[in-house]
Amino acid sequence: MYVGTAWLKKRPWQLRYGLAVITTVVSLLIRLLLVPILGLAGPFLLFAPAIMLSAWYGGFKPGLVATALSCLLANYFLVEHTNSLAIATLSDLVRMLVFAVIGVQISFLSGRLLSERWRALASARQAEAVADSLERSEKRYRLMIENVRDYAIYSLDPAGSILSWNNGAERLQGYEANEVIGRHFSCFYVPDEVEQGLPQQALDQAAAEGRWEQQGWRMRKDGSRFWADIVLTALWDETGSLRAFSEVVRDISDRKESEERLRQSLCELTGMQFALDQAAILAITDCQGTIEYVNDKFCEISKYSREELLGQNHRILNSGYHPKEFFHHLWSTIRQGQIWYGEIKNRAKDGTIYWVNTTIVPFLDGQGSPHQYMAIRFDITPQKQAEADLQELNDSLEAQVKERTAQLRQALSFEATLKRITDKVRDSLDESQILQTAVQALGEGLGVRSCNAALYDLEQSTSTICYEYSTSLIPVKGRVAQIEVFPELYQPLLEGQYIQFCNIVPNPIRGRVAMLACPIFDDQGVLGDLWLISDKDYVFRENELRLVQQVANQCAIALRQAHLYQEAQTQVQALERLNWLKDDFLSTVSHELRTPVSNIKLSVRMLELVLNQEDGLNGSRQKALKYLEILKNECEREISLINDLLDLQRLEAGKRALDLETIAVDDWLKELTQPFKERARSREQTLEIRLPPQTLPPLMSDIPALERILSELLNNACKYTPPGETIEISVAAHSDLMQFIVSNSGVEIPAHELCRIFDKFYRVPNGDPWKQGGTGLGLALVQKLAQHLGGDVRASCSANQTAFTVEVVNQAV
Repeated sequence: MYVGTAWLKKRPWQLRYGLAVITTVVSLLIRLLLVPILGLAGPFLLFAPAIMLSAWYGGFKPGLVATALSCLLANYFLVEHTNSLAIATLSDLVRMLVFAVIGVQISFLSGRLLSERWRALASARQAEAVADSLERSEKRYRLMIENVRDYAIYSLDPAGSILSWNNGAERLQGYEANEVIGRHFSCFYVPDEVEQGLPQQALDQAAAEGRWEQQGWRMRKDGSRFWADIVLTALWDETGSLRAFSEVVRDISDRKESEERLRQSLCELTGMQFALDQAAILAITDCQGTIEYVNDKFCEISKYSREELLGQNHRILNSGYHPKEFFHHLWSTIRQGQIWYGEIKNRAKDGTIYWVNTTIVPFLDGQGSPHQYMAIRFDITPQKQAEADLQELNDSLEAQVKERTAQLRQALSFEATLKRITDKVRDSLDESQILQTAVQALGEGLGVRSCNAALYDLEQSTSTICYEYSTSLIPVKGRVAQIEVFPELYQPLLEGQYIQFCNIVPNPIRGRVAMLACPIFDDQGVLGDLWLISDKDYVFRENELRLVQQVANQCAIALRQAHLYQEAQTQVQALERLNWLKDDFLSTVSHELRTPVSNIKLSVRMLELVLNQEDGLNGSRQKALKYLEILKNECEREISLINDLLDLQRLEAGKRALDLETIAVDDWLKELTQPFKERARSREQTLEIRLPPQTLPPLMSDIPALERILSELLNNACKYTPPGETIEISVAAHSDLMQFIVSNSGVEIPAHELCRIFDKFYRVPNGDPWKQGGTGLGLALVQKLAQHLGGDVRASCSANQTAFTVEVVNQAV
């Protein structure tokens, strides 16, 4: 496509064809205006400029449109027979055809001229753009060359003289441009290379091959040297003549130093690898664990050849010692890019076992994922064997220590058992408690099936089993053996010697058992014996024998003391009898004292009646009544004191008999507490009775004594409970006991006083803030009455509350 045509197509077609129509119509109008002057001759004359203008502006096709339109308009308006498109004569047709041909030629020539004109203009613009582009490229190239600071770039003439010099060359070589341009480039070579003619050889080789490269030393202006990478390039013109050389120099001193360090590192690594190969077992695997490399040590210890190992994985060495979780943890660690340390037990090709201390190092790729693993192992089989031997030795020593410890512990246990038995039997003067304590402690301490103690009656020549401890054998307590019937057993015992044996013929009761018999004797003779029975294969050890002998000695001492005590008790009872006679005398005196006191009380009562009459003492009536009240209270207190003393004396002397009767506790207790409820209400207190949901069993006891106990406790509770607090009495049945608990809130007896509150005449210090008074014998009498009923009473305090627990024997059970 012509450039001009392309440019014309950028104009709107409406404008190009519209201009053709308009110029044609304008030409017609002008010609019509000239008809009066020119007539109808030359009808196509003025249409040529319109065709030329249309073709010049719009191109060939608008010129053709103008030509065709001109022919039609001229034929219609300017040829004879106007106002018709018909052609009148042949001459008119010829003139029209000639005009059409001329119009077409004008259109073609005008369009071609226009196209060529625009083509020339486009070529001129393109050449100008190319020139500008070359100039800009040259400037950029010159700017780039001049501003490159990491490379020395300069040009040389064919003889080697410097033609140009950039900033990088100035920085690298130390010369400014005016100092170096025109000099031969051999000034950058070291003297040895200049003497060898190396600069000229470089030029010749570059000229011959087009390019010469070298890495070597170069000299700076100050005489210092640097290691350079040099590229020398020959530059040729269009005719093939050598015009110049271009040399690019780069300082690679840092790289050479790095390479040198790398070389040294490689040497060191090579040495280290050699040393590691001599000492360590090395293997490299891919990310799946397939072996890619093994060293000689690996082959040596595994007994496999290198060819047998490559392509395999380490399962070939699995000894089966480690659980699957061990290897799962190993792989989980190294797959995360972490180093794994551990000890692994492997199996060689010949079946031998060996241990290796293993370090597995993952090699990571660019994404941080392991692509290889290096396993560094050291043979620790000798150490493991030494550890096993040491462990075996430790186990042996530990077993010995445990055995010695067990023996020591047993000795300490026996000593503690002996001390416990000694303390108990020496503290007791009761023969039954002494021997029962001994047999039970020995039986439990030694773990035997049975242990019993027998007492001798040497006059009757009998041995009676009086006390026994047994876990599985049939009891033999009470069995009497004739000593002379079993001389092989009792003769050594009577001589103070122990015997140990296992019966050959099974005993009909015990079967075949192992038995140990030890005499209980002192310097006055044999008192009895101790028998220990165990399983048939059991042999009593030396320390067990010593323990039994020591216990027997302690029992002998305690029995002898008990016998002495019994003799002393006989004398004490005689003294108690005398004391009882004295107490009886005092009782008689107390009875004699109570009679006149009762008469005084009656007289005081009568005086009170008299004073209450209207004609009594008028002026001193209130004072007299006050004095009478004091006399009455003191008399009641004196009588109460004497009664309590008498009751205590009877209880301590054992002269008060049990008067048993059966009651229903629920109804009896409600009736007993009714007066105290009224009293508690008057003191702004609350009295509650708590009975179990199930019906209590009938109680058979000394009911007056029980009433006195509970009345005394309720009376004290009402006296010492502050207003607004609660008094509670509860009942519970336990086996053959009936338990009563009287508690009150708002008051608490100090803990250190609880052990003395049941003493005669003892009163808690500062325990009576309301000064209500008392005899000091109430709780002592409660304790004696509870013991008289076969029970006891105890006090406890906690959380600002005091409770008295009374337990009495239910004779109905």
